Order: sequence, then C-alpha cells, then structure tokens
Amino acid sequence: MIRFFRYNQFAAVVAIVLLIAAIWVFGFLRPVAANIKNTMPLYEICCSWLGTNLLVQYIVAILLVLIQAFYFNYIVNKHELLGKVSYVPALVYALFMSVCKAYLMLHPLLFCNFFILIAVHKMLGTYRKDEAFGNIFDAGLYISIASLFYFPAIVLFPLVWVCLLVIRPFVWREWIISFLGLTVPYLFAFTYYFWLDKVDYFLFDKIFFPVSDSKFSIASEPTSFIVLVTTILFVIAVSFIKLLNGLPVNTAFSGNVFLFFLWMIGLSFISFFIAPVLKFNYLAIAAMPIALYVANYFLNTQRLRLAEILFWVFLIILFYNQYVYYFKPI
Repeated sequence: MIRFFRYNQFAAVVAIVLLIAAIWVFGFLRPVAANIKNTMPLYEICCSWLGTNLLVQYIVAILLVLIQAFYFNYIVNKHELLGKVSYVPALVYALFMSVCKAYLMLHPLLFCNFFILIAVHKMLGTYRKDEAFGNIFDAGLYISIASLFYFPAIVLFPLVWVCLLVIRPFVWREWIISFLGLTVPYLFAFTYYFWLDKVDYFLFDKIFFPVSDSKFSIASEPTSFIVLVTTILFVIAVSFIKLLNGLPVNTAFSGNVFLFFLWMIGLSFISFFIAPVLKFNYLAIAAMPIALYVANYFLNTQRLRLAEILFWVFLIILFYNQYVYYFKPI
C-alpha cells in the first residue's frame, strides 16, 4: 500500500478518493447534523447556505477533506519538503481528517483548516523573496478568516512571526503588515455587528461564551477508540524518531520548515485547550503538521515492511472503530 502511494500516479488519486469515501460511508449511514449553536459567524453563514439537508452537508464535508488533502500534497511537493514527489502526504492528511466518528460530519475545522493551508502556503512562499509584503499580509488575513470559522485558530497567528524569524530575514515592516492582515477581517466583523447593535452578541455568544464550557472525558469512549488513539500516538512517535535520524532534504530551508511545523503542532494543541468543548475533533487543526511528519516516515523509511504493517494496523483499527460506533452502540 505504501509503495503504491509513493509514486506520483493518477491511480493514487483515485485510490485516495475511494478509500476516504469508504470511511465516510459510515457517516452517511447515521448522519449527524451540523451544530451551529454559539459558533463563529462565517461557519454559521456557510451552514445556513447549505441548509438542513444532511446529504448536502456530508457531501460538502467530504469534498472539503479531499480538496484539502490534495492541496496539502501540492504544498509539500511544490516546496520539496520530503525530497520525493508522491501522494503519501495527501493520503495521511485525508485519513487523519476522517479518523473517527467526531470527524465524519460538517464541523468548523473543515473550513478553518482550508484557510490555514492557504496561510501556510503563503508563508512558505516567502522563502528567498526580496519583498514578501503581500504574502505576509495574506498569511495574517487567512488565519484571521480561519478564526471567524473557529475562533481558537487565532492562536496560530504567531506562526507568521515564526516564519519571519526562521524563513525570512528581518524586515520590520513585514511584522507590522502581518498585524494589518490579522485585523482587517475583524474590522469588518465588528463594523457589521456594531451597525446591527449586536457587538455584545458577537463578543459573548460567538467568541467568549464558546470557550467557557470545557469538559472532556475519555471514559465514555469505546475500547476501540482508545486503541485507535494509542496506535496514532505510536505512529507519531515513530515518525518523530525517524526525523531525529535526519531530515529528508538536507538544506537550511528544510530544517527551518520542519521547525516551523513543530511550532504549528504546539500552537494547535494550545488552541485545543481553548476549544468550545474539549472534544477529539478539535485536534483536527493539528492534522497538517502531524501529517507531514508521518508522511516523512512512510515515504523515507528504510524499513518499509514495518511501515506497511503499521499502516495496515492503523487502517484496520480505524475501520473497526467506525464499525463499533455505528453498529455497536455504546
């Protein structure tokens, strides 16, 4: 399986689409409506446009996962982050975004991650540019837009500073421009709610209220879910050990980018702890950086047989966990 996705071929695209569709079939069997209570305005607007038809919601959700997966794959290949052109990054990202029942529905992270991907693409595109004012402004802008779908994404804004520190030479105007990009969407949002005399509604029903009710318990989850999470953590640990043995591309840019994504993982976990409710699906914001490290392991490991075993174990547990959720109610 890993050998198949290691090569840049159209059949791999078809295989990824079919694999993700097979996982999302479980969601189609028992669909869950999108929750828009106390959600950010852009997500609420998108849900209102889509309506209450669950089939439409699920089709949009799976399309967002696939589009993001191949866009992420494009970013990785364009900047030669893994040294080889393949569809492994798309495969890993799509699987992480479909990993359990909490992900198989329309949720704010599906929209949020799309704009985070664009922001990351803009930031990586600043490498070796004499002037990157446009890219830096756009990066701040897209992170700000992402936070209007899912407010804790605002925590990822320091990634722009990390980019300016590890990828760019110091240009003081770029730091100021990054703040301008961040503030523009909120300037429009506050103006809109001020015009409707609903600033308090925006602040307390959209921003502050949703981050005040944090509860989490893994005790109610089935054993299959705990085994799945343990397997994911083991694969991530093996991927980090592989990274310690050397970068896939031995250049300063490659090292800085992997450091950049390490910061992204840390900030993603911080955003998780200010999520509306501490649920597993809010970790989806970390899917991109973790997918890069795991894809690096699957793509560059010399122990391909072990990688194949790990991948198949993960895939089997993932499908079994979906079966437990949808056909063996807790």
